Amino acid sequence: MTLQSSPQPARHANLVATIGACALRVWRDLGFQTVLRKEAWQFVVNVSTEARAAARR
Repeated sequence: MTLQSSPQPARHANLVATIGACALRVWRDLGFQTVLRKEAWQFVVNVSTEARAAARR
C-alpha cells in the first residue's frame, strides 16, 4: 500500500509548500514589516482613543 494513491495529495502538499514559501518571503520583506508596524501602531492609538472616549461617557 502506498501513502499517495493518487496525484491529488501530492499536488495539494506542493501547493501548500509554495504558498507557505511565498508567505514567508512576504513576511520577511522589510517594506511589509514597516507597513505592518505602522498599521499595528495606528490600531493601538485608535483603541486607546476609543477607550478614553468611552471612559468619559
